[in-house]
Amino acid sequence: MPLLLIALVSFHRPQLERYAFTRLEIAARLKVQLVETWIAERRGDSRVVALDTVFVEQVDDFRRHPAAADKAAAIIRRLDVIRSAYGYPFAGLLDPQGQLLIASGAVHEISAQTVALLPGLFSSGGAAQSQCYLDAFDGLASLNFVVPLQRTLAGKTRDVAAGQAPDAPRPAWGLAYLQIASWPAPEFLSSTTQLALDARHTSG
Repeated sequence: MPLLLIALVSFHRPQLERYAFTRLEIAARLKVQLVETWIAERRGDSRVVALDTVFVEQVDDFRRHPAAADKAAAIIRRLDVIRSAYGYPFAGLLDPQGQLLIASGAVHEISAQTVALLPGLFSSGGAAQSQCYLDAFDGLASLNFVVPLQRTLAGKTRDVAAGQAPDAPRPAWGLAYLQIASWPAPEFLSSTTQLALDARHTSG
């Protein structure tokens, strides 16, 4: 009997391996698709802020009168709303040189690569995000999403500030993992495949 089982497993081994690797490949592709969708949504959120002309005018006015407490309070209230609406732990405004002007939320690192994005950001007028990095304050993996706030007066466009907010797609990764882990599988594959998925989840 043991020899028969060994023979059956050996005979079906290529098929079992293909099945397991196919599941892992699908899991990886789903993760990529979810993260790409999440990044596109976050950049879209940023563009909504940049297209708010009233807010851009408020920021421009604040930059002209940085000592005015009422103007600073109005900007912070708006940043609070942005954080609450989009679920960011932090939302801030940088000057075109990358210096933090004003912020709402927990202290967050303005990475060097984020600052390096600003010249191209103001040239293109579009949103961008940094590469993933470990934040110096909380140690968590993050991406910084940045968008230029520009104001056009008398046909001339002026760089006012850059909106910046950090985030990480951990919920999307978790969703992909749960979807794949819940798929039905043959009994003889369930434990092995689950271990492989657990390893990918831990490392990814």
